[in-house]
Amino acid sequence: MAPPPPHQEAQGSPQPYPAQPSAFQAPPGIVSQAVSPLGHAPAQISFLLTLAAVLGTALISAILILVAITSSVDKAPSGASLLVVAMGYSLGGHLTGGIDGGSDGSVSIGASMLPLGTRAAAAALVHLLARRRAHQDESWAPFGAVALRAALLLDAPKHVVTWVFYDHEEVEASLNGLGRLMRYHPGLLDADFAILAEPTSAHIEGGCNGSVRVIATIPGKAAHSARSWRGDNAIHKAAPVISRIASFGNPTVNVDGLDYRESLLVVAVSGGKAKNVVPDEVELVINYRFAPSKSTDEAIALVTSYFAGTGARIEVDDRSPGARPGADSPIARDFIAHAGAIAEAHGEELRVVAKQGWTDVARFFDLGIPAVNFGPGDPLLAHTDEEAAPAADMTRCLEALLAWLDDKEKE
Repeated sequence: MAPPPPHQEAQGSPQPYPAQPSAFQAPPGIVSQAVSPLGHAPAQISFLLTLAAVLGTALISAILILVAITSSVDKAPSGASLLVVAMGYSLGGHLTGGIDGGSDGSVSIGASMLPLGTRAAAAALVHLLARRRAHQDESWAPFGAVALRAALLLDAPKHVVTWVFYDHEEVEASLNGLGRLMRYHPGLLDADFAILAEPTSAHIEGGCNGSVRVIATIPGKAAHSARSWRGDNAIHKAAPVISRIASFGNPTVNVDGLDYRESLLVVAVSGGKAKNVVPDEVELVINYRFAPSKSTDEAIALVTSYFAGTGARIEVDDRSPGARPGADSPIARDFIAHAGAIAEAHGEELRVVAKQGWTDVARFFDLGIPAVNFGPGDPLLAHTDEEAAPAADMTRCLEALLAWLDDKEKE
């Protein structure tokens, strides 16, 4: 344990690590104070950039008009008012025309300019780029900054640490960077404990739900709708199945002291060939999020049981096992104790709850490595325009890592 400060007596519980005011904080300037709210609102940023693109190209068009006028007409008017008028013509989409220097010195504005479609395309491009940036999975990035900072500050951590920064965390399993590392360099992940940088608001979320996706195709018999008694309506046969699945609700299952909520949903339905034909088949896509006390085989069996007697063909489209909490090993309890001390130092009580959803902790669980989710950002805001990583969360995560790993904490 680290020696207590002079004004404190040594205690048996972990001590808060000294705050790192320079880690993620700097005195805010006037400009940063003005624009910082926009950092948490990518939708507004996208709108402002789009507006800027439209007005900017209109301004360019207006300037081109004025240049053409002043270079072709001796008595061309000038001034800011004409620039505004030209911008108005530009925004109105006047595409072609000419310059008419009449005998009275009047000027008819109708010069060629950037087409409205060009401006719209430029604005759309800016909008798409901004939205793409806003919707990139950002859950790892803030913790990546935390981990990099911790790695720089730690000279001799009390545990051997492997920092893993990987890509494609939110896409299909075959592309997942952590999965590739496990396949090609498994020795790098030989560990006693893992921390996944999922957003948890700097609290601990243990384990994760499992997930299976099943495609069930219920057969029927086609017939003309005017003689429907000669057919067998597959969609009607699916109705009681959908009703039973809808009544599943969200049961809570306690696993190693943490409560996981399950869900069973019909997420897609497709069927029918024509408006006057009895449907001869209907396809249902079912997603079951289940507690980690169940195996994927058990989860698939439960989903399949809902289609008994329908003659449905069952295809398993995706299967991802869950992970038990992983918070009961000695090294995990040590980390949780230090994270709790840091939370208390910040006036909060550390929450240790179940992760509602699937994360890469399941990959470590398959390897027999206990793992927890711990990172900055509210998980309820993940994949929304409001997703963000508060500096306070990042600071708490950094301090928790340092308190747990710093050599001064060695006994």
